[in-house]
Amino acid sequence: MYEDLTRKLDDHYAVKKLEEMIAIPSVVKEEKELAHYLQAELDKLGYKTELHEVEPGRPNVYAKLKGKAKGKRLNFCGHMDTVPVVVGWETDPFKPVKKGNRLHGLGSNDMKGGIACTLNMLRAFAESGQPFSGELSFAGVIDEEAYGEGAKAML
Repeated sequence: MYEDLTRKLDDHYAVKKLEEMIAIPSVVKEEKELAHYLQAELDKLGYKTELHEVEPGRPNVYAKLKGKAKGKRLNFCGHMDTVPVVVGWETDPFKPVKKGNRLHGLGSNDMKGGIACTLNMLRAFAESGQPFSGELSFAGVIDEEAYGEGAKAML
C-alpha cells in the first residue's frame, strides 16, 4: 500500500494547491475563505466535510474518509491562519513567487505548505481505492497564531 500511495503523490498538485492557498488571505481572525476553499477541495476528493463555527465567521473545517471496517482514526491537523502582514515584504504577500525551487508568499512555510502536502496525501489515498479499516481525517483549525481556539474546539 505504501508504494502505491507514494507513486500517486503529485508534486504539481501540491504546488498548485499551495499557490491557491497563498492567494487566499487568512490572517488570524480572517480564516473563513480558506476554510471554504479547503472544504470544497476535500469534497471533490470524496471526503465527508463539515464546517464548525468556533467563533462567529471563523469556522474550523473537518473532513473524514471512513474505511470498510471499524478501526482507529488517523487525523491530520493544520492551522489556517497566518500572522499579519508586516513591513519588509518585497512582493505582494498574497501573490506566490517562485525563487529557484522555493515558493514564497504569506503562510507558505507556516502552515499552508504543510496543508498542501496533506491535501496531496489525502488525494492520493482517496484515489488509490485501497481498502482500509478505521478512518482518515483532517482538521483545518483557526487561531493558532493567537490563542489556539480552533484546536481547543477540535478536541
